[in-house]
Amino acid sequence: MTFPYSILSILSDFSFDRRSWNFADLRIDIEPLSYGSDATNQHTQYSNPIAVLNWRRIEAFGYSFTLGKGNDLVIQCAKAIIDDLDGIRFIDLVIPTNKLYSIANPNQLRWLSPGSGCVYMAAGLILNTLLDLAAKSVGQPLWKLLALSRTEDLVAFINDKEYSHYHSIANCFQQLSVDASTVIERVYEIEEHGLPVYRTTWYLENTSLLCEQISEYRKIEGVTSFKLKINNNPDWVEQRLHEILANCDAPTFISVDANQSLAFSDAKTISQILSKNLILWLEEPFAPDNPSLHHALKQFLKDERLSIPLATGENCPNSHLAIEFMATDSIDIFQLDACRVFSIVDLLPILTSASIFGTKIVPHAGGSGLDELVPHWQAFRLARIDTTEALSDSLMENVGFCSHLFRGHNTVVSGRLKAPSEPGYGVGLTYAKVHLDYDKPKWIKL
Repeated sequence: MTFPYSILSILSDFSFDRRSWNFADLRIDIEPLSYGSDATNQHTQYSNPIAVLNWRRIEAFGYSFTLGKGNDLVIQCAKAIIDDLDGIRFIDLVIPTNKLYSIANPNQLRWLSPGSGCVYMAAGLILNTLLDLAAKSVGQPLWKLLALSRTEDLVAFINDKEYSHYHSIANCFQQLSVDASTVIERVYEIEEHGLPVYRTTWYLENTSLLCEQISEYRKIEGVTSFKLKINNNPDWVEQRLHEILANCDAPTFISVDANQSLAFSDAKTISQILSKNLILWLEEPFAPDNPSLHHALKQFLKDERLSIPLATGENCPNSHLAIEFMATDSIDIFQLDACRVFSIVDLLPILTSASIFGTKIVPHAGGSGLDELVPHWQAFRLARIDTTEALSDSLMENVGFCSHLFRGHNTVVSGRLKAPSEPGYGVGLTYAKVHLDYDKPKWIKL
């Protein structure tokens, strides 16, 4: 049995035309000191740079994610990249020599931060739009199109050089070379049973409110795993955990997220508190580009025999650094994000590397639009790469409070999110609530 789709063939006739692209700036007005708050951003502003491409009667959408004014920068970079690509066929950027990476590092912009930052995210926005176009062209959700695409097509998206001294194109090819009948069986399983999720709670909400929310999510959605936002005060962390665990119905499984707010000494003390409370993981203790500090903390945990896994990834700027975290045994969990890196060009090496190095993937979805994008990569991973992993052993984040703004959003029942079924990737917006304006920011009150 062979795979039925060739994503390169689907996009083979596509040429970039700047007149076919529009960009919109969506910003969500969140009540201060509530949803989205953490130790670093006590009042956050969820926002999405959105690309809209009209090609052969298909309206394709691409999303990225920032916090407010970040939209300005990503959209300006995306417009500059589209101007450079005007008149170029997509297939000529892939075959015979992969030049996709050059989209993310255009000559006049790459000095800003090659392989990372807002230029890189803008390139991801453009590629996300093309993935939506490809999936809509064949009437499939993106995860299913990718899961059932030829291995040669998938590998063609990856940089054609040796990826790193830890990983290579050949490794990616091997990880993706799964029997088609096995993948089809997994697709049916994922469609039938859905994807387990955990819910995130917020830093500035008091513990009684958090307990009410956890109880409500357990009752309505069947979710039993939750994430708490913490700060760098060990006494505060210990008290917060005590109050939550004492007032939640068992079994409730808790992870914590420090949002890069800890010094190394704080992290050691807090890790001891977390370990004795059987916390699922400690997330983002340090900066997302510092594998050596994560490695040092992991060594401390090992020396002290503390059972607290380390997680990071939502702010990891590219796949090179993600592979470094995994290959050097600096983390236990990688929290893949759909918008922070260069779309499929980075996500395929990250997912295949995690499988090789035994790093658990728990995707991040803490932002508007991410709840709709991230499940595609979790479903694809389980259908095509980690085909022997029990669905019940997988987990991904779900936030949900912005999902009503996006078409193709998913519901959670019995602790599992239904796999995306609507054709596309970005799919689109709920026009009854969101009317795009291409000339100025569009504010939506939550």
